Amino acid sequence: IKKSERTIERIRLELIKNILQKKGRYKTQLDMIYYILKKTKTLKLSEIAEGFKVEKTMAEKWMNILVEHGLAEVKYPSFGEPILKWKMKK
Repeated sequence: IKKSERTIERIRLELIKNILQKKGRYKTQLDMIYYILKKTKTLKLSEIAEGFKVEKTMAEKWMNILVEHGLAEVKYPSFGEPILKWKMKK
């Protein structure tokens, strides 16, 4: 990974952590993931797992719940990890 990519990943993780510290009106972890996703437009599986301090299997379950409810979609790149993408409401 290039140095610039690591810097971007670090900044995104800091953003996630800052949002998590200011929970506010978001009652569940899924609410918070959706809010973060709405702000960032994409989230990697590892960002969710690391940001929420959960196993990747749990993060993937949360991703699937958002997909099942039509709030997001998951992209599976040829290389790398799954990416959750915000799905704009029509």
